[in-house]
Amino acid sequence: MESDTRSSPPEHRTSVFFLAADPAESGCDALAAALARDGVCVAVGLLGHAGGPAAAGLRAAGVAVCAVPVRHALDLSGARRLRRAVAECSPAVVHAFGPAAARASRLVVAGGEGGNTPLPGTAA
Repeated sequence: MESDTRSSPPEHRTSVFFLAADPAESGCDALAAALARDGVCVAVGLLGHAGGPAAAGLRAAGVAVCAVPVRHALDLSGARRLRRAVAECSPAVVHAFGPAAARASRLVVAGGEGGNTPLPGTAA
């Protein structure tokens, strides 16, 4: 029997956090909007600014969009912003689009036997 996430209370809905440098170029904008329509709680973190037509389209589709600029691997304030954004979403999945986003996503996941999982309580 399939569960219908659209009728689930918010605390029981699947939550996904996408991280991308450019949502339109990566295709995460279309995927995020489609998942939101299907009742999945989706948030998108952009490594640049959170403006522009792609971000506006995501917001219109009900997707939370935030800027999480991480300038380089040792950017501690950028890492804190990213961890805070992910913690607010409390996602079951963090998915990175592109190499820059993949590198930044390592700041918010922990490796283990079961693979990479979002770090619990990462708000700094």
